[in-house]
Amino acid sequence: MGPKEQTTAGSSRRDFLKFGSLVTAGLPTLASCDTGKQATASPPSGNDGEFWNSMRSRFALDPAVTYLNTGTEGAMSHDVLQALNEYLLQFATSPMEAAFYSEDLGYVQQSNRERAATFVKAEPGEVVFTANTTQGMNMVVHGLKLEAGDEVVTTFHEHFAEVSPLFVIRDRYGVVVKQLVLPSPAPSKEAIVELFRDAITPKTKVFVFCHVNYTTGLRMPVKELCDLAREHDIITVVDGAHSLGMIDVGLDQLGCDFYPCACHKWLNGPPGTGLLYVRDGEQNPHRLWPMLTEAYVFPVPLTIMLQVKGQENTPAFKAVGDAMNFHDEIGMAKLEARILELNRYLKTRIVETWGEASLLTPLSDELSSGMASFIPFSNHADRYDEPKFLALVQTLRETQRIYIRTVNFKDREADEQNTNVLRVSTHLFNSFDDVDKLIDALHGIR
Repeated sequence: MGPKEQTTAGSSRRDFLKFGSLVTAGLPTLASCDTGKQATASPPSGNDGEFWNSMRSRFALDPAVTYLNTGTEGAMSHDVLQALNEYLLQFATSPMEAAFYSEDLGYVQQSNRERAATFVKAEPGEVVFTANTTQGMNMVVHGLKLEAGDEVVTTFHEHFAEVSPLFVIRDRYGVVVKQLVLPSPAPSKEAIVELFRDAITPKTKVFVFCHVNYTTGLRMPVKELCDLAREHDIITVVDGAHSLGMIDVGLDQLGCDFYPCACHKWLNGPPGTGLLYVRDGEQNPHRLWPMLTEAYVFPVPLTIMLQVKGQENTPAFKAVGDAMNFHDEIGMAKLEARILELNRYLKTRIVETWGEASLLTPLSDELSSGMASFIPFSNHADRYDEPKFLALVQTLRETQRIYIRTVNFKDREADEQNTNVLRVSTHLFNSFDDVDKLIDALHGIR
């Protein structure tokens, strides 16, 4: 079924339970968890352990660090790091040649955009390099022509970098921002689609939502929501910060109009790299204004206007192609399966330890990703105690060199305070041992 990896000294092996049999009578407190009890879950066994161990060795990560926070920032492989250094040297050796005459390092980024378009299954004229998802999101939101009373439908699970430009156009132009409460964990694709369907009015102009929510790791039904939007002539802006490099993204099939995403997270590209997809970019069907450009005075297509926006770290954009090559070497189908396998094991450990009610991430693969969020306390009122969660994250970092993070969001309509959770990311350089180390470390915190 999957890899069986070498265990560290003293780590136990557990029987891997099927999610259908995960039942619990209650949630023990973190301090009262019985660290000596016989655990019940173990990683799947298989023949790929050596392969994934070799993948870990190809990353520049400090071997003393247990890095479980790719959702915030990815880690470059040695291959990508070496390539980036070479491209920077090439630029430094002959800056004018690089900036004005090189297809790889110049302003227009033609060859690199072609490589990126192949990876995300789009046309080169639909792809623009950006510094990050935030930049791409702002380029879209501020470029759309929206007026007072027009409605944008989004959720309470969107990243603040995603909703910030929405709140700007709300306050500046009178655009109405409607935030929907997503159940945590979400029960089904259909339930999510119905939430959006029920929110549509004649004034609804745009849907804005994540492909993978940064809060709980919920994988949204993107194609179904885009199909719904198209039925009502609604523009779709999908935040792909946590999908590129984690799941096999085929933008030719999703049906979204705009897709800003990150190359520095799950794709493991250099910091300060992202992509923006604009469907039928050269035709510009939604009349997006190029709000950040230095090429408006030239008769060039929209995506060239969006690409040419001052001097950027073009060596880093070229190195994104090397990160894509690394992922292609593994194969996105195999990589996604590995990520989901690790995520299933993580969720199993969470549920067997703190109970199913502690897990705010869906159990089904269909709605899952490489992130899981949970509340490691028996008292559910502790979900509103942000300092308690921050203290856990700090203690893990300082005492064990384990890196995770805490996030918060509005989980229920009636809540006056945000729910806090611990969020764990598992990527290709992680192992089942990493998951065990995290759970065991949480046991040990009093």
